[in-house]
Amino acid sequence: MLAVEADAGVLLIDCGGDAAQRLRAHGLDPAALAGIIVTHEHADHVAGFPLLLERMWLGGRRAPVDVYGIEPSIAQARRLHEAFDTSAWPGYPSVRYHAFTQDEGAPVLDGFGLRVTAAPGTHSVPSV
Repeated sequence: MLAVEADAGVLLIDCGGDAAQRLRAHGLDPAALAGIIVTHEHADHVAGFPLLLERMWLGGRRAPVDVYGIEPSIAQARRLHEAFDTSAWPGYPSVRYHAFTQDEGAPVLDGFGLRVTAAPGTHSVPSV
């Protein structure tokens, strides 16, 4: 996990384990995250996604949560999130998924005071 502080907030890169607890340990508010980038679908990079969303909601987050990743990463995050029925949780934030390609230099996001582009990684699964 890596947290990047930018002009408009904090961008989280990966969310394995209890990302909210680790953010708070460094004085960062999980509910205020500007976005999340998931680099690949392995559990140590995405398994904490549902817990992070719940902690963001409990911390008062109501605005949609933007999540960026290549298709396999987005699919894994979506599966994990949909494993929990949050429909009865009032004010639970929606999730907006933004897929990008892993082509060298492909745009990931341009905002929050940052311009992020992709670079493919060498790993056992598609990765950036």
